[in-house]
Amino acid sequence: MIVQNEEETIVRCLNHLLESELIKEICIVDGGSEDQTLPIISEVRASADPSVDWKVIVFPFDKNFGAQKTRALKLATKDWVLWIDADEIYDPDIFQALERLALLFDADGSEAFCFNRKTRIDGWLHNIIDPDYQIRFWKREGVTFVGRIHESPTGFRKLIKTNLTIQHNKTFAQQEADNENYWNNFGQIPPPDTELVDGKWKRKK
Repeated sequence: MIVQNEEETIVRCLNHLLESELIKEICIVDGGSEDQTLPIISEVRASADPSVDWKVIVFPFDKNFGAQKTRALKLATKDWVLWIDADEIYDPDIFQALERLALLFDADGSEAFCFNRKTRIDGWLHNIIDPDYQIRFWKREGVTFVGRIHESPTGFRKLIKTNLTIQHNKTFAQQEADNENYWNNFGQIPPPDTELVDGKWKRKK
């Protein structure tokens, strides 16, 4: 995973991963956190099962999500990669299904699997009509991320869509902060209900 200023969610995410005996390696690239993200990661790591390999590095975020995620991916050494964002958790049935999904590679050459990400903002479920399928589990070799924003892993011969789900929970304030970041730092066109305030795009009040 890649992280930056994730102190509010990183404990839940990491502890969630460590509940599964299938997780053998955790690879993290921090983009320059100014909060307690890195100390929290160190605390979780110190109390985790020592059989889990940890690789944690700091690389200043250069406004290219694809490149940053590729850096994290290059730290991985295991055959299969499970990707997660710091503000997400997986449904318990995903961990139960991982081994069965990996067996499909031997059966029919499947190399990557999509999960449906269900985003809740202040508890309200979004993307009900249009599911947000994300590629999150894949055979590591030959895969890289492409795209400065809205990045995605690529390099698969066969991709399978599953009915497994990811829980993505945010507050409205967090979502608006993300929106403003995209409008002001990544060139994403702001919607009509925004205005320039001191040179920054913000939602009209």
